[in-house]
Amino acid sequence: MKYVSTNAESRARCVKPGEYLLTILEAVETISKSTGDEMIKLKLEVEGHGATLYEYLVSNGSSAWKIDSFRRALGERVVEGEEVEIDTRNLVGRQARAKLRVETYQGKDSNKVDYWLSPQLGAAPAARPIAPAPIAKKEDGDEPF
Repeated sequence: MKYVSTNAESRARCVKPGEYLLTILEAVETISKSTGDEMIKLKLEVEGHGATLYEYLVSNGSSAWKIDSFRRALGERVVEGEEVEIDTRNLVGRQARAKLRVETYQGKDSNKVDYWLSPQLGAAPAARPIAPAPIAKKEDGDEPF
């Protein structure tokens, strides 16, 4: 018997739209190609499903709300007007809840964060890694921003 392998293991898996617990697998500081602003590229795993997705946190005035909601989802206190330094080494391994949507691009479905959710009442605080990972910086790549 002959067949053509599809290499199903390497296919990105996608979950249905809804609320999920996400674990931060990678957090990389980089520069947005479209705006030139500092940016954090997050690689996230949907807990219990094996699906991964990417989220981009761009440091500019029009995106501050998104970073604030991400920090709230991690259980951090957000104070208006406070200048915050985000250390990507402290993000890997942490968890947050988000509502995911499905987007189709060039015939392929992928998950995107629709919005971050505040932690559930009574939930354990988001996990922190035992030892910080080295800061990863990336100057160019395939980011859409």
